[in-house]
Amino acid sequence: MDVNFYHWICHSPNLIKNAPLLVDPMTLSSNPKLLPAISPNPRLGFYYQDCVKSMLDHSHSYQIVADEVQFNHNGQTVGALDFVVQRLDLEEQPLEHWEVAIKFFLLLDGYWHGPNARDRLDLKLNKMVKKQLLLTHHEGFSAQFPQFSGLDSRLLVQGRLYTNPFIDQPIPTHCADLELEPKCINGHWCYHHQASNINSKLYVVEKPYWATGEHSEHCLDLAQHPFERDVHCVDESGRFWFIVPDGWPGG
Repeated sequence: MDVNFYHWICHSPNLIKNAPLLVDPMTLSSNPKLLPAISPNPRLGFYYQDCVKSMLDHSHSYQIVADEVQFNHNGQTVGALDFVVQRLDLEEQPLEHWEVAIKFFLLLDGYWHGPNARDRLDLKLNKMVKKQLLLTHHEGFSAQFPQFSGLDSRLLVQGRLYTNPFIDQPIPTHCADLELEPKCINGHWCYHHQASNINSKLYVVEKPYWATGEHSEHCLDLAQHPFERDVHCVDESGRFWFIVPDGWPGG
């Protein structure tokens, strides 16, 4: 599993494009077979971050200086940096602050919603760009970590965006004033009552494998499955699907 996930991280673009703050995933590239195995975690974000850390640990271009750098100000926790990374492939070898995330969003009424409807892509990007990437500019950070002054901030946000083929709606080209990467808009979603329109067998993909699509050989039975929450699947052609309850995203 880890080999496939490492390969996916290296070869999948960021959800957004043409932004100077982006990390190029290809620069993480190394032989996945030589990287250590990491136990899949149902909390996919943690699993993703652990894999990125492993890739950085074995990279010829980067070196992790610190990770999960938490800082406080006036007795309160302000935030935490995912990684402080040193560039080894540049002559001056600068330090960089990295924030990394893996996300999956479904388009409805002009917004990209998380499958559980508690998250939205515009809110996530605004938080990452306007808050998390600016943490190093906070006075509490410079006071607590003077050795990390002047960090350049970088963003690595990967995943997949899903559209509903049974609903006629325009596909946005931007989100939170950032250009979306069209290559990432390559999944489909539908409501439970629309699922019978899918002319293919479906196979359930458990959360640690949402990115790569690894699954069992047991087909999803649309008539018997309760669909009390979202179900992630892959069809016979390899296309990814989310099937959500008919009350989504409101219930």
